[in-house]
Amino acid sequence: MSEARSTRFTKYFPMLLDALRSADPTPMRPAEVIAWIRGRMEIAEDDLTRQVESGSQSIFENDVHWARFYLAKAGLIGKVKRGVWGLTPEGREARLTPEETRSLYVRIRDAARPGAPNDEENLPAPKAEEGDDGAGQSYWFLGSVWDNDDQLPRFLQEGIWTNGYEDQFNDRVMSIKPGDRIAVKATFVQKHRLPFEVGGKPVSAMRIKATGIVLENLGDGQTVKVAWDPPSTPRDWYFYTYRTTIVEADIETEGARRLVDFAFRGQQQDYARWLAQPYWVAKYGANAAIAVVDPAPPVEAAPEDDVGEPEEDPPLHHRRHHRRRVLPPSRSVGRHAGALENQKESDPPGPTRNWQDLAG
Repeated sequence: MSEARSTRFTKYFPMLLDALRSADPTPMRPAEVIAWIRGRMEIAEDDLTRQVESGSQSIFENDVHWARFYLAKAGLIGKVKRGVWGLTPEGREARLTPEETRSLYVRIRDAARPGAPNDEENLPAPKAEEGDDGAGQSYWFLGSVWDNDDQLPRFLQEGIWTNGYEDQFNDRVMSIKPGDRIAVKATFVQKHRLPFEVGGKPVSAMRIKATGIVLENLGDGQTVKVAWDPPSTPRDWYFYTYRTTIVEADIETEGARRLVDFAFRGQQQDYARWLAQPYWVAKYGANAAIAVVDPAPPVEAAPEDDVGEPEEDPPLHHRRHHRRRVLPPSRSVGRHAGALENQKESDPPGPTRNWQDLAG
C-alpha cells in the first residue's frame, strides 16, 4: 500500500460521519451537513473564500463533497434518496481515528481512483449519483437597517440575523433552513461613478455587505444563527435588485442565478448583458450597451452624493401595522449604509413588484 499524500479534505471524514450521526436515522441535505461542520470547526479563511476551478463551490464545500465521495466508496455513507446523505449500518458504528482515516483514504484512492492526480483536492469533487450538488439549498437576501440604525455589526458579532419586524415576514424567516446561504444587502439608486455609461440617469443598485451560511433557525419567526463569511469589501450589483427586506432568490431564473454567483461565488457582473436587455434598452438607450467603461472595475463604496434622492417613506397608515422591534442601537452605525437601505429605486415597475419581475 502506498503512503498517503497530504490531503486537506481527509480531516472532514470523522466530522462528516458525526454530522450524519447527529440526525440519524433521518438523512441530511448536503447544505445541512456543511452548516453542521462549519458551526463546529475552525475553517481556514482561504478555504471559505477561494473557489474551486469550476467556480461553483468554495474550497471548504468542495472538501466536504470529497469526504462524502471517499466515505461512500468505503461503504460508510449509503444511497438514501436523491439529494440527501445518510449513514449505512457500518457508518453508524464507525469512529475513525487519524490512523484509520489515513488508511481508508489510501485504500479507496488506490482501489477506486488509481492514478488520481496529486492536486486532487483542488479539483471539483465527483457528484453523487443521487444528485446532491446543492439540492434544497436556498439563497436569501436580507436587510439589516432598522429605523436608520444598521444592525449588521451586531449581527456579525453575535453570529445571528434577526428580523426587524415583530409582525411581518415571520413566515419567510421560518422557512429559512440550516445550510441556506444569506447575504445582507442595501438597495439604492446611483447616478454617478457607475462602471458603465447611461448618460447620468439613475440606476437601481444593491450593495452586498456580508454573506454567511445558516446554522440554525430558532423557529420564532425572528432569528437565525449564522456562520458569517470572512469580512470583505462590499460589492455593488446593478439593475436586478430586491427592495423587500427578506427575499429568497428564484434560482430558476437566469437573473437570480447570476446574482447568486455574484454574491456568493465572487463572479463579476456582466453589465453589457444587462444593458442589452429590452427593458434596459428602453430605459437607457441602445448605445448604453456598447458604452461599458470596464466590465470588471474595482468596486468601491459610492460617496453619499453619488446616491440618488430617496423617495418618501410609505404612508404612516401603512407602516403602523408593522411594528419594528426596538433594541439598543449598534455600537458601529453605518450612516451611509442606513441611508442606502431606506432609499427606494427610481421608477419601480409597480407598487408591489421588484426589478427582477421584469428583467433576467
